[in-house]
Amino acid sequence: MRNKNIDDDEIDLKEIFVTLANYKFLILFFVILFGILATIMAYFKSNIYTASATIEIGIGIGSGGNDIVSKAISQATKVKPDTEIEILKSRVLMVEAVKTVDFSHRYYTTTKMKKIEIYQDDSPFDVNLTKGFNNEFTVYPYDEKHYRLEKKRWDINYICAYGEEVVDDRFAFTLTLKEGKKLYNKKYHFKVIDLDSCVSLGQSGLKVKVAGKYTTIIEISKSDKVKERAPEFVNALAQAYINQSIAKRTRAASKTLSFVQIELQKITDELRESAIKLESFKKSIKTVDLDTKARIIMRRLGDMEIELSKLKIEIDMVSSLYKRIKSGKKLETILINGIFSSGNSSLEKVINLLQSAMIKLGTLKMDYTDDYPDVVKLKKEIKETKYIFISMVKNFKKNLLDRKRVLEVSIKKQQNLVERLAEDEQIYTELERKFKLNEKIYSYLLEKQASSTMTKASTVSRNRILDKALNGYKTAPNRNLITAVGLFLGFIVGAMIAFIRNFLDDTIKSVEDIKKATDSIILGIVPSVVDIDKDSNIGSLKVFDSPRSSFAESFRNIRSNLKFMMDDNTSQVLTITSTIGGEGKTTISSNLAGIISLTQKKVIILNLDMRKPTLHLKFNLPNNRGISSVLSGYQSLRDVIQPTANPYLDIISSGAVPPNPSELIHSSMMENVIEELKKIYDIVILDTPPSGLVTDAQLLMRMSDAVVYIIRSRYAKKEFLRNIDNLSTNSDIKGFSIILNDVDNKYGGHGYGYGYGYYED
Repeated sequence: MRNKNIDDDEIDLKEIFVTLANYKFLILFFVILFGILATIMAYFKSNIYTASATIEIGIGIGSGGNDIVSKAISQATKVKPDTEIEILKSRVLMVEAVKTVDFSHRYYTTTKMKKIEIYQDDSPFDVNLTKGFNNEFTVYPYDEKHYRLEKKRWDINYICAYGEEVVDDRFAFTLTLKEGKKLYNKKYHFKVIDLDSCVSLGQSGLKVKVAGKYTTIIEISKSDKVKERAPEFVNALAQAYINQSIAKRTRAASKTLSFVQIELQKITDELRESAIKLESFKKSIKTVDLDTKARIIMRRLGDMEIELSKLKIEIDMVSSLYKRIKSGKKLETILINGIFSSGNSSLEKVINLLQSAMIKLGTLKMDYTDDYPDVVKLKKEIKETKYIFISMVKNFKKNLLDRKRVLEVSIKKQQNLVERLAEDEQIYTELERKFKLNEKIYSYLLEKQASSTMTKASTVSRNRILDKALNGYKTAPNRNLITAVGLFLGFIVGAMIAFIRNFLDDTIKSVEDIKKATDSIILGIVPSVVDIDKDSNIGSLKVFDSPRSSFAESFRNIRSNLKFMMDDNTSQVLTITSTIGGEGKTTISSNLAGIISLTQKKVIILNLDMRKPTLHLKFNLPNNRGISSVLSGYQSLRDVIQPTANPYLDIISSGAVPPNPSELIHSSMMENVIEELKKIYDIVILDTPPSGLVTDAQLLMRMSDAVVYIIRSRYAKKEFLRNIDNLSTNSDIKGFSIILNDVDNKYGGHGYGYGYGYYED
């Protein structure tokens, strides 16, 4: 094999383009087929609409004091967008959203062979289904008062009246025709989906993400097949999120208000009773003025008792708070703001930390197990925070109890002083003290009631909707892209099949196929001629009939190349052979002989293929005598030479088919015949049997001055080139060359030798 200096990449690139060109109609078929299929698929794909809204979270959080503790707690309670995103995607909010938007009722109709969903007002009827959820039913108009119900899977085909309940073992519903609506002459479908399926559909196509890396703005987007339903669902979900945050904050304020109202009712009764007693005592005795000391003592005692009463209320509230913390129930609803008259910002900050952690834990547990790292971490954080809060509440309660004991001792001392006062003055003072005490407590509770009421009424969400979703905009499908992808896939599939077919096709098609396998000289190429087989039966040669054709010009090119391989001054023997029959030896031999004879050289063709003789047909001559008769000794050489219409061209046909053609060719008579012909003719052309089938041709090659091996394009196998390469390197064979016959232009026939496009074909 030869060493090629040609760039393999360029050869491969050329082969690719040649293969694509050869199978262009196959590739075009697949491009059109896939394009049609993609267009059909794109047509039947439902439109997808997307709507989006934005929410700002954590408004007002982080505006505490400037001390280290306030800053630390403010940082700890900062709202994290990831947590809010998970809340927005939670099932709880989905349920609230799908209850607001009609996600369960689905109505369909068929328009232009496409099944499309019709929404709410566009539907001509309403369905109230109580049994048979998630099943699709088909409805056909029957008349103005009736419709036909169909479900093939259940073998159902009923005629039903509008507004009447249809009951079956598997379903029950009432279909009502809307006022001013009617069913047109086409079929409709409806399906009512249960809540779980609605939630799943709500979560499908929902995207929740942070609008920017450093922002607390969340974007909610939803894709849906119905243009109007997408923005409705997004707005409903955003509103459900806002409502939940408000409800969570007002729940604690409601409990505080309820407690204050119960205490207020009690103190109102006590105040009324003390006022009646004081008024009765005034009527029974004359009121005397207390001396300055008594008034001071009584005033001091009254202040102490008021403070003691407040302490008792705070102790009761702290005890209640301590029990709730210890029980661990509904901790997220605890609101201690305003419970303590003295105020305790540290307790408020710690409970806010605890509540934030518990809400986040609840959100995570909707999607993760107890073993999830963030869940374990939050549980530990809640436990530690709860322990700190309990300790702080216990210490606070202890301080209140200590203050209570000190006040009770002081009150006891003051009471001892009061006992020394006159009994009437003491009674009056006692009644007046109780009245004022109840009055102040009543005022205090009224203030607390007003404060709690205002807190509840003014509770707002720390989140807000920035932009509501407007009409959904179409996002899919991109029908042009689908068609383009279909066309591209068609090209890819067609190209793959073309390359596979080309790979499986082991025939020789072009000069490049020969060059890859052998270093043999390529004498020339002969283009395909559609009517070449017809010429074989009309007694004429193509080179004579169409001298300006590309076919004739190819033989002129071969004739010119032969001059470099053969001695022009002596008689030369030229052997023409091939691997198998049907590759065009006789056609090449006769036309080559004809084109050489036009130079006024005497040429003779011997048809040595005695098994399948065809040479005489090319010249419309008889085959009753020939070379077989000469080699057998029945006739002389001059008796079998037949002249043709060209005075410089003669032939010797094969003659009668002998029983032993190989032995005749291998006889010494064959050499004598060739030597005799060389004395008479300038060129002796031997049309031999195929060298791949019999050995006759190889013997004749050794007797020749030049050998032309015929390879027929798209007919000869590439494996034949191994034998050809062996022959070309055989030292006993001289002037070995190849002619590529019947080359189609698409396989690169042009470009070797002359450009045949100039000539008439």
